[in-house]
Amino acid sequence: MIFANYNESNEMTASKVYFYVPSEKLVSEVPVSIQDYWNWINEIVLRAPAQLSDGRGFCTWTGPYNWTIQTFIYLRTNYFSCKLTASLPDEGIVIAHSDFVSNSFRPVLKYIYR
Repeated sequence: MIFANYNESNEMTASKVYFYVPSEKLVSEVPVSIQDYWNWINEIVLRAPAQLSDGRGFCTWTGPYNWTIQTFIYLRTNYFSCKLTASLPDEGIVIAHSDFVSNSFRPVLKYIYR
């Protein structure tokens, strides 16, 4: 899912880019290098899994993390301004796996879902 900011004139505004994974521990320990990713993710999903949306338990498989966190690492490594966050931001471009966002989630008016 990708959400983007639009102003009152319906023009897309420059926004911070966020990658959302709802686990503080996981976000605080993300590796700097993509080469360290697989060993790290296989260990941390057992130790600090993210909470699935709508109270469905914890995400102990790597699929929802892989594309989100790897994309974040690749972009950050190439000096693209982005942030990995454990709390859903109120604004900006938010990239998240659908398992981590409630089925009832609706963007606020300043977001338009694309």
